[in-house]
Amino acid sequence: MISQKQARATVEHVQRARRAVVQGDYRSSVAGFLNAIATSPEVAENISAELTCALRWYTAELAATGKSNAAVWMYKNVIDVLPEESYTAEIWHDFSALKYTNGETEEALECIEKALDLDRASVHLEDLRALAVERWHFRMLNDRDRNTAFESAINRALHGSDSKIVLDIGTGTGLLSIYAVRAGAKHVYACEANPVMAHIAKGCLRDNKVSSSDVTLWVTHSEEIILAPSEKELKQSCSTPKQALLPKRVDVIVAELIDSGLLGENIVTTLLHASKNFLAPGGKIIPERADITLQLLESTQIANHMSYTRKDGENVFCLEEPYICCMLSEMEHSCLSLPQSNARTIYFARDPTECPKDLVEIPVTKNGKLHCVGMWYNVHVDNSASFNTEPRRGRDCGWDQAMLFVNSQDSNFDVCEGDTVILEVSHTIKSIVVEVKEIRKNKNNIQQQKDHTKRSDVACVTDEVEQMGLTSLKEYELTLMNDIDEPSRVSQVLSTQNTKLKECIVLSSIFSMTCLQILSDLKENKIDSTMNLSWIIPPSTSHEAVTFIRKFAARKGIELEIYDSSSSKPSVVDGKNGSVCKLVSSWELGQAVLSSLSNTIASPPQLDQQKSVMNSGEDPIPKSHAKQMSGNGDIQHKNEEFRFCRVMVALLVLPSGLLDEGMLQFLASNSALLQDMKMVPHSLRICGVVVESSSLAKLNSVFEPSVSGVNLTRINKFAVSRLSEINLESMQDVTELSPVFRVPKLEVTKLNDSVHFEVQVPVKVKGKPNAIVYWFEYLSQEENSGSNNIILSTGPCHCGGSKSSTHLQVAQMLEHSLVEDGTHLSVAFVWKGAAEPTPYFSILSPK
Repeated sequence: MISQKQARATVEHVQRARRAVVQGDYRSSVAGFLNAIATSPEVAENISAELTCALRWYTAELAATGKSNAAVWMYKNVIDVLPEESYTAEIWHDFSALKYTNGETEEALECIEKALDLDRASVHLEDLRALAVERWHFRMLNDRDRNTAFESAINRALHGSDSKIVLDIGTGTGLLSIYAVRAGAKHVYACEANPVMAHIAKGCLRDNKVSSSDVTLWVTHSEEIILAPSEKELKQSCSTPKQALLPKRVDVIVAELIDSGLLGENIVTTLLHASKNFLAPGGKIIPERADITLQLLESTQIANHMSYTRKDGENVFCLEEPYICCMLSEMEHSCLSLPQSNARTIYFARDPTECPKDLVEIPVTKNGKLHCVGMWYNVHVDNSASFNTEPRRGRDCGWDQAMLFVNSQDSNFDVCEGDTVILEVSHTIKSIVVEVKEIRKNKNNIQQQKDHTKRSDVACVTDEVEQMGLTSLKEYELTLMNDIDEPSRVSQVLSTQNTKLKECIVLSSIFSMTCLQILSDLKENKIDSTMNLSWIIPPSTSHEAVTFIRKFAARKGIELEIYDSSSSKPSVVDGKNGSVCKLVSSWELGQAVLSSLSNTIASPPQLDQQKSVMNSGEDPIPKSHAKQMSGNGDIQHKNEEFRFCRVMVALLVLPSGLLDEGMLQFLASNSALLQDMKMVPHSLRICGVVVESSSLAKLNSVFEPSVSGVNLTRINKFAVSRLSEINLESMQDVTELSPVFRVPKLEVTKLNDSVHFEVQVPVKVKGKPNAIVYWFEYLSQEENSGSNNIILSTGPCHCGGSKSSTHLQVAQMLEHSLVEDGTHLSVAFVWKGAAEPTPYFSILSPK
């Protein structure tokens, strides 16, 4: 038991800490919560969630200003104060993320293991696994053609001699080093800059009985390796260099540094340096060269990732990178030409400045709009072995294809059968460059040109964007600019409200056209023109996107107040002179905006009385803000009209298909302030389908037949239970074993509550389930059970999603035995709250 004096002191500390959070003073907030725990240790569990958020925000401020050491010191002090209980696992997880960001990989793994020991850190361990080992490693290692080509080339390079030395640059798992040892290399020197992959390589070498006498592994970039000086130079030197020392020049250099765009991983720069500094005369470089293939393509789906184009066909925004990567076989497209093979040959160890440009003439075989040039390649590992990345290989290939952007601002790129497109093709050390030099028109086609990019007649804000100069944006920003589905549906919900709207807050963790649609509708009085609007986005939003938003608002005649992390607290809005619009690129200032709303509209007496009780301090350490602020049901019913004067639009689902963790935690930590607001969406409903897919499995594990029997199971420890960015609509090698099933809806304001359900799912096709692919539906507040209350589905088209939606789906991986059609699966669903915003499915048993 604590004394009354201790209780009062604890109350004061907690109240002071909460006031500091609202004011954005996170340092004082952390100090207040720690003082409360020091005074009364038994309150630690009840305020741990608030302490975790305040600590996260404060250390983020420190890290952003270059004070990472201070952030680490703060975490250590907090951990010293807190007991080792399950509710501190989240803090250990955050500490691990900070350590990993600082490059302290081993310490990060120790922290996450501590979190696992304490409690439920499995989801965060998965985050660390996904961050440490990207999923493309698995797909590449499962590419049998690639592995076989490298193995045979290494065997030929080392054949007939047991005295050859090999340098393996970017060894990854150590696979190519193992191939070299098996082929009879005298010694292999391998380097890997990623400490996690180097750790995996060390284990894989050991698992395959390859000792340090066979392979020397350095955790470093190849540019940091130095050739050991001669004996004479050593005698003249005072000390031995600390860098990795290569004893002598090597006979073979192996460097598999190829990405979907061929040159994006600096293979040219790396091999130019390595061949000059480390390769012996007459030595061999693997791989040797690549022949690229080009094809003219029409694809609105791909174009939406690369540019935003006005109705008149003029590009307003373009991709800041020269290309995007996608699996062409899974994208809607039309081929306007045959593939043009051998369009350019690129030697990896040759300086691009010494290579002349190529002019490539490609005959057009079909009428259409030239949106992009598709590019893939055939890699000649040596003169006898090669592998290719052409689209027909699908997911058996370890790489996507590259889509090269065509800038059509000043050119008419409508093409007709019989035309010839002349491309100028060159390359730099980082990328392949393709430019349309001329479209040689067939004389019979001059009068037949058509616009093949007619957009939907649906009225949307993107059709009204005025020219503001060609601007470069990130790929995901361009994709969202071309999404006409979410903005129009959300704006329609707002425009059909029966109650006059006074305040609207839009929460968006990424750039979205939804808020611009609301701005446009405000101007046109489709929504009440006196409504105040606040758009809260994270500080990671690009400067170009913020500039576009500002210019768009200005052209609409709307004054936009912009706040970021360096701004002062946004002022309270009175709304007397019409609508006021804010763009707030900071979650912390967004909380201040939310808090200030209580001063913008006079509250009814009953609600004022209710708030005075809430703020009286009688129960300053509640277990749930939501429970404390729920109030009396009758009072809420009487004040329904007041409540609906304020609307919050929360765009909760990311384009990847995942829920936004930061936004859900923002909503959970501010649940008390949401009680007098209408939420759009009001609820989320999770939909899923049971599938069988070997392609999904290959994105998450390496199978020995693909790597010639080499044991790489070490990397399989980094498998994760969920894969995002799954396109169920077009993904090949997926069998849907069940119809779509849905779990009961989850109210947005109650997403912090833990729930679990069990759903009976019929089996329609015999198979072995290895994943449940799921997505979300936004629901409005109507209580009818029909489809009219669905605002938006992020699912595939054949399951109720929109063709114009940018959202993809998520696959949760499973292991289950064969199921027969006509049976039922008992599927358990668990939601653990906003702290772990990931639905969990498990198949209990077939019935």
